[in-house]
Amino acid sequence: MSDEPVILINLLKVKPGKQDALIALLKQSTDTVVRTLHGWKTTRLIAAKDGAGVVIYSEWETPPQPSRRCAAIRA
Repeated sequence: MSDEPVILINLLKVKPGKQDALIALLKQSTDTVVRTLHGWKTTRLIAAKDGAGVVIYSEWETPPQPSRRCAAIRA
């Protein structure tokens, strides 16, 4: 397996005027949950200039493993 970090990029679309609220929610989630997950290194939240989207750029030491809760929800 490579020692290179794993990069995950997500693009979330939002309704006009909701970008700041989404960023606040994502920041809270990153600060309280994501940072506790094994292999997590860093996350950057990038606001689209047009106010219609947010990019989540995350680096992981290894691919993130789904939690048992996520598996139960998918089932």
